[in-house]
Amino acid sequence: KLLIEKGANLDAKSKYGNSILCLAASNGHLEIVELLIEKEADIHVKNGNGNTPLCLAVQKGHLEIVKLLIAKEADIHVKNGNGNTPLCLAIEKGHLEIVKLLIANGADVHVKNTNGDTPLCFAAQKGHLEIVKLLIEKGADLDAESKYGNSTLCLAIEKGHLEIVKLLIENGADVHVKSKHGDTPLYFAAQNGHLEIVKLLIEKGADLDAKSKDGNTPLCLAIQKEHLEIVKLLVNRGADVNVKNTNGNTPLCLAIHRRYLAVVKLLIANGADVNIKNTNGNTPLCLAIHRRYLAVVKLLIANGADVNIKNTSGDSALYIAVRVGVGHLGIVKLLVDSGVDVNIKNVNDHTPLYLAAQSGHLEIVKLLVNRGADVHVKDTNGYTPLCLAVQEGHLEIVKLLIEKGVDVNGKSKNGKTSLCFAAQHGRLEIVKLLIEKKAIIHVKSKYGTPLSLAAEKGDLAIVKLLIENGADVHIKSKYGDTLLHLAAQKGYLEIVKLLIDKGADVNAKGKDDDTPLCLAAQKGDLAIVELLVNRGADVNIKNTNGNTPLCFAAQKIDLAIVKLLIEKGADIHVKNKYGKTPLRLVAENPHLKNRHLKNRHLKLLKLLKTV
Repeated sequence: KLLIEKGANLDAKSKYGNSILCLAASNGHLEIVELLIEKEADIHVKNGNGNTPLCLAVQKGHLEIVKLLIAKEADIHVKNGNGNTPLCLAIEKGHLEIVKLLIANGADVHVKNTNGDTPLCFAAQKGHLEIVKLLIEKGADLDAESKYGNSTLCLAIEKGHLEIVKLLIENGADVHVKSKHGDTPLYFAAQNGHLEIVKLLIEKGADLDAKSKDGNTPLCLAIQKEHLEIVKLLVNRGADVNVKNTNGNTPLCLAIHRRYLAVVKLLIANGADVNIKNTNGNTPLCLAIHRRYLAVVKLLIANGADVNIKNTSGDSALYIAVRVGVGHLGIVKLLVDSGVDVNIKNVNDHTPLYLAAQSGHLEIVKLLVNRGADVHVKDTNGYTPLCLAVQEGHLEIVKLLIEKGVDVNGKSKNGKTSLCFAAQHGRLEIVKLLIEKKAIIHVKSKYGTPLSLAAEKGDLAIVKLLIENGADVHIKSKYGDTLLHLAAQKGYLEIVKLLIDKGADVNAKGKDDDTPLCLAAQKGDLAIVELLVNRGADVNIKNTNGNTPLCFAAQKIDLAIVKLLIEKGADIHVKNKYGKTPLRLVAENPHLKNRHLKNRHLKLLKLLKTV
C-alpha cells in the first residue's frame, strides 16, 4: 500500500516478464491481488511465457484468486505461449474445483493447444478420472486427435490409466482409431506393456492384426518390447503369428532378433512358419545364425527349418554361420550334422570353404574338408580357396589345403597362381612353402610374375628369395620396363642394389626408351641416381624425346642430381628433339612462383651457366 501511495509502477515487470499482479496471483496473495486490481493493475498482462495472472493462479491452484479474477472479467479463453488456456492448465495440474469453475463460466472444452491437445487429452493423459467424467458430461469430443494423430483413448492407454480407458470406451471412444503412424489403441497398450488394457480392448473387439505404417502388429510390438504375458495373450486369442512387417519380418523373426527363446518356442508351437523369408531373403534360421543363437538354431532345425535355403545374396545358412563373428564352430557343426550341402554356392560362386579359408577359421576349414568340401572349386574369378588363404596369410590353412591335393600352380582367370598372390601380398613364409611345394617361379599373369609383383610392393625379402630360386631379373612388362626400371621409379634402393648385383642391365630401355637412370632422375632420388651412375649407367643416353637424365633433373630443378650428373660427365649442351638444352628447360620451368623452387632455380641457372 505504501509503495503504491508513493507512486510505484503497478505494471512494472521482472526480467521474466512477470508483473506485480502476476507474482501475487502465482504466490496466492489474495489481499494483494485485490488491492492491485482495485488500483487498476492490468489483469490481462502476460509474462515471458504468455501466462496471464489468471493462468498463473490456475496453475498454482489458488481457487479464491481465480474466482476474483474471473469476477473482474479476466479472459478465460486466453492462450499462453504453448497455446494452453486456463482450463488446460487447471486440468494438467488436476485442480478439479477450478476446472468446474472455469467451465461454469464458459471455458471452451473443445479448444486445442499448439500440439493439438484438447482439455480431455490433458485429463486422460494425466490420469484425472473425475475431470475426464466432467468433460465427457460437458460434451467433450472423445475422438479428437492431437496434431500427432493420437486420440484421447490412445493417450490414456499409453500412460496405463485403465479406469479412464474403460470410461472412454463406455462413452463411445473408437477402439479401432489409428494415429498418423497407423498405431491403434491396442498397439499402444501392447507396446507399453499394459496387460489389463490389452484384455479390455480385445473384449471390446479390437483388431489383433491391425498394422501400423511400418507393418508391425500389436504382437510384433509386444515381442520387441519383451512383454511376455501380452505375447501369450495375443497368440492365445488368435493373433497372426506369420504376419510380415514392411521389412518382411514375422513375429518369429523379431523374437529371434531379441534373443527371446520363450517366445520363439511359443510361436513355433502355435504354427509359426520356420522357412518364411523376409525382404532380404533371410529365414528365421538365417537370422538365428546371424545372432549366434545356437539354442534357437537347434530348435528351428528340429522343427523343419530348411538348412540349404538361400537369401537374396545367395548366402546359405552354412555360409552365414562361417561368416558371423570369428566363425561359430558349434553352429557349423550342427548344420553339417543336419545334412547341409557343404558345397552350396552364393551369387559369386563362393562356397562356405572359401569364406572359412579367407577368414582364417582353421577348425571350420578342417571340418568342412573332412565332410566333403571341394578344395578345388573356383569362383567367378577363377580363385580357389587356396588363393584366398594365401592372400590373407593363413599359413596353416594353406598347408592343410596343399595336403588335400590342391594344385599350387592352378591359375585364376587373370593368370595368377598362389605364388603370385603370396608375393604380391608379402606372405614370405607362404612363398617359402609354395616354392618347397614346386610352385612355378616364372609364371606370368596379367599383372606380372611373382618377382615383379613382389618388386612392385618393395618386398626385399621375397624378391631375394625368388631370385635365389631362379626368378628371372631380366623380365619386362608389356611396356618394356624391366624390374630395375620399376624399383628405380618406386625408390626401392635395396632392391635396385640387389637387381644390379644379380646382373640387371643398368642401361636397359623401357617405355619411351627411358632407362632406370632417367626414371630415378625424374623422381629426384639422389641415392638411386648415384648408385646407377657408379654401377655404369650412361649419363648421356637419350629417350624417344631426346631427353637425357640431366634434362629430367634440370626440369625438376634438382640441384644435387644435376651436380652429380655433370661431375659424371653429363653433356650440358645436349638438345632434346624440341631443341631444348638443360639450361633452357630450367629457365622455362612453370612452377617458379614457389619461393623455395625459385631459389633452387637461380642456383641451378648459375651452375649451368658457369660450367
